[in-house]
Amino acid sequence: MTDLTRPQWRALLERAAGRTHGDLVAALNDADMVSVADPDQCVDDAIATGPLEEDPDAGMFPQIHLDGEPGEPENTDDGDPEKPDSDSKTWE
Repeated sequence: MTDLTRPQWRALLERAAGRTHGDLVAALNDADMVSVADPDQCVDDAIATGPLEEDPDAGMFPQIHLDGEPGEPENTDDGDPEKPDSDSKTWE
């Protein structure tokens, strides 16, 4: 099977270690849900004809996502949430 559906690509993107070409090839190699003879070509074909697209501004290792959908959000977590002032009795 070489033509994955959008739901299959979405599931694969969610399970992959990252969003690069190599991450998706590795995820296809490990996937139980599909059998692909050439995972590298499968990813290339999905980028060339859909439903995948690469982020053109991502640099050397572009992030891949479903066309028409935003890419994976960047981790903007700064660590611990802001702590309350010591005079505060409750922190919500």
